[in-house]
Amino acid sequence: MSKPILNKFCFCCSLESGGYIISAFSIFFGSFGTIGALILVILSFVGMNKSTMEIGEKDLLIRNLYALFAAIYTVAGILCIIGIINKEHRKMLLLLALMAVGIFFSYAYLFRSATVITINLSPRIVDRIEIEKGNSNNHVEISGFKLDNRLTIINVYNNPSSSLELLKETLLEVKDYIDESENILILGDFNHELKLGNQLESLMLGTFGTSLFSPCESTTNARTVIDGVFGRIDDYNVEVFIYESYASHHKPLVIRVHEL
Repeated sequence: MSKPILNKFCFCCSLESGGYIISAFSIFFGSFGTIGALILVILSFVGMNKSTMEIGEKDLLIRNLYALFAAIYTVAGILCIIGIINKEHRKMLLLLALMAVGIFFSYAYLFRSATVITINLSPRIVDRIEIEKGNSNNHVEISGFKLDNRLTIINVYNNPSSSLELLKETLLEVKDYIDESENILILGDFNHELKLGNQLESLMLGTFGTSLFSPCESTTNARTVIDGVFGRIDDYNVEVFIYESYASHHKPLVIRVHEL
């Protein structure tokens, strides 16, 4: 029994034409990716992007690696075209390998927003709490813990389809737990706009006496402000930065907590 042979690209044109199409797209997007990443690197050096300058060298390294990857992708597209013209399949292998790498990293978009907390203390976790309310398409998840009964940290995930009312009801169920501590951080993916004067900010201030600590800047690639950090802090110095990410739709929030 003979094995099936693939002789059409997308069932409409020859494999050779398909190779040219893929290579052309690789060169186009690779070139723009290289230029864009280099612009970000330059902005980091001249200090036009405040968030990047505060995060430091790690973010700059990621941008450099992204620019390098995009440049290699451009070269791979050129080599693939040369390989097609000269019937040299080995020159096409680099592009195929990079496409496989791209498919692998695309799964990173399945992850939701991330929050990184660095605490310049030696605390003990003395209590934890977890609660989930709603159904699969309309739910809120809350988890939290206390550090030496001095600092309470609450993480919130609000489903994009969930109403602000459901979020309020769920938060009220843990209000007593939150109010036991004088120092509170409530953070996460709220999926409601956090621009100044919005309903969520009024809710957090009126219910828990917390103010918005995170910058009112876009936290997603869609330029929405739906991830944030609220706090009521007396005994600590808290800094919040938005970290530039190339592996997630959401930009991670970095929180630094120092004792006064």
